[in-house]
Amino acid sequence: MAISRRKCFLAAVVSFLVIANLSYMFSPRLQAIYLSNDRQSELSFVHSNHEEEDEISDGVASLSSNSSNFRKPWPFLPSGIPWTHPSGVISSSCEGYFGNGFTKSAAIFPRNSSDSFRFDKKLHAIKSERIHKNSESPSLQCFYSETLRTSLCEGRKIVIHPGRIHMSAGGEALDSVVGRTDAQELPSFSPGAFEIIVPPVLASDWTISEQLLNFILPQGHINDHRLRSLFSNVRTINSNDVKCSQRVKSSTLLVIRYEYANLFHTATDWYSGYVASRVLSLPNRPDVVFVDGHCQSPMDDGWKALFGDVKYAKSFTDSVCFDHLIFTPLGYETALFKGLNTGIPCKGCEPSEIKKIEDDGKTARLREFGEMFKSAFGVVNKRVKKSINILFVRRESYLAHPRHSGKPETRLANEQELFDSMEKWAQSESLNFKRWGKKINILNGTLAHMKMKEQVQAVDDASVIVGVHGAGLTHILFARPGTIVLELTSPLFLRPHYAHISEWMGFKYHSIRMRETVANCEEVLQKLSTILDDLI
Repeated sequence: MAISRRKCFLAAVVSFLVIANLSYMFSPRLQAIYLSNDRQSELSFVHSNHEEEDEISDGVASLSSNSSNFRKPWPFLPSGIPWTHPSGVISSSCEGYFGNGFTKSAAIFPRNSSDSFRFDKKLHAIKSERIHKNSESPSLQCFYSETLRTSLCEGRKIVIHPGRIHMSAGGEALDSVVGRTDAQELPSFSPGAFEIIVPPVLASDWTISEQLLNFILPQGHINDHRLRSLFSNVRTINSNDVKCSQRVKSSTLLVIRYEYANLFHTATDWYSGYVASRVLSLPNRPDVVFVDGHCQSPMDDGWKALFGDVKYAKSFTDSVCFDHLIFTPLGYETALFKGLNTGIPCKGCEPSEIKKIEDDGKTARLREFGEMFKSAFGVVNKRVKKSINILFVRRESYLAHPRHSGKPETRLANEQELFDSMEKWAQSESLNFKRWGKKINILNGTLAHMKMKEQVQAVDDASVIVGVHGAGLTHILFARPGTIVLELTSPLFLRPHYAHISEWMGFKYHSIRMRETVANCEEVLQKLSTILDDLI
């Protein structure tokens, strides 16, 4: 009898599983519930031959948006500051540099006149109209920043033709493309590489005027402005002539990278993508398409953590239709880069200070970005109250890109000697526990050989960050409030990157000038003692 009951029970279970699987196969709703976030992200790029399933409206294929339930939402920051400003943003203000200074709207397509363009100061009102009324209409529009003198642009119903973009494939393993040139990796565009899908009544031989191009994307200091070249080759295409091998429904950032293997320059691209997402009020993290032919790099994990799915334009085998494509400003046009030479007089502070005091000399945007980056990786605070961690950022030998020798430029010839002396000093100071009340730890920052999450965690754990001038010090963007920075500088490398970033983050910054590439170990230890006095 017991065996018979068990057989009946097993038969019932099998029947239930069969019915559930059949329901899953034939119910898109159940499929959606079952699919994980990562899998759903993959589906937004899946090849589709069922064009008869698309609804047609005014001659344009209507591409429905992905369900927001299956996109990666932005982590919630309790101290976040709104990115829309009813009173507008003052040009050359801290918010204009680091936040939403994209306050002038230029309609690229469609336009009422080919000879003029209009400005709209209240971007927040235009955003509401764009998102809620025009999301299904073909368009291309830009939002210009008087402060940064560049534009953030977005297009709807855009086709990318990979065959009309000339560059290497991108995404390869580094060791398989050693020796490949920059010219092969950076994109060049044939006319119609990007096309706006328009109904037959609007189809024409449309191109952007030189006057408008000079406004939205001025040449500025960038001699080889590839985004400007991209826009000059945008065309329109009759919706009846569109043949897309894939349809991407999610909001997608289009990114052109230059110095992709350098952490500082990659951080400018990350920040540009983050700002674009916030200015356009994207509720979920957008996907990314690289319009470059660069190979894999150690920074790839950062892109995948902060944003959604990441692909290369050349990974698409044929023409691809995008519901919502966002053209991010080049990293060279962010405040992180533009403010290096002249400086930007903005002091980093807690977001709560911005809420309470309308002080244009303060910004919390870089701190917000750093917190968002750490949150995307799931980094948590592991600082021990009875310890002080001093992170020594090392310069290490590794192959960074196809044109790299694998050996870092010598900027600190006695790096190992300095590290050893710091360790001995920390051991001695830790014995004098009554003076500090805490144990002193020297962390060996071999960051180039760590995964990105491990790098960010090590920075988050540090109370003091020490290093010679180099891209590795860009990690201070991810440090906690109250962190102190000590940079070793040389007459051979007089660059203000980290003094400025420390100011924009609100960190105390110290520097020691070396004689060429040799540090005075005793001078460094004395400075660390002074820093600890201030810290405690």
